[in-house]
Amino acid sequence: MAFVIERDSFDSEAEALEIAKAAGYFAACLDRPAADVGDHWHEFNTMVFVLEREITITDSATGKTHRCGPGTRYSLAKGDLHREKTDGYKAVIAIDRDPATLRDPIDKPPVT
Repeated sequence: MAFVIERDSFDSEAEALEIAKAAGYFAACLDRPAADVGDHWHEFNTMVFVLEREITITDSATGKTHRCGPGTRYSLAKGDLHREKTDGYKAVIAIDRDPATLRDPIDKPPVT
């Protein structure tokens, strides 16, 4: 599992966007709605810079849960199986592929 959680890793939306750009990622500031998403994975590497409120990420393999609030950056590798729960949050969300190339659904179900 390639979960990386970094607390107090950035100070502003502008800094988060700069970090994502320097990594070669496509990034956007998004206001995400409340959600409770069970086990899933993504077909891209992800960096999320939490700006407001919080999201809880659970590593499905270990059951370890991470509460990510403002200033937290978390990264997931392509294929990392995880769960997400939030009452809504604002974040810079960055991925390593052009969003125009993504296929629905973005949240892929576990392989059985």
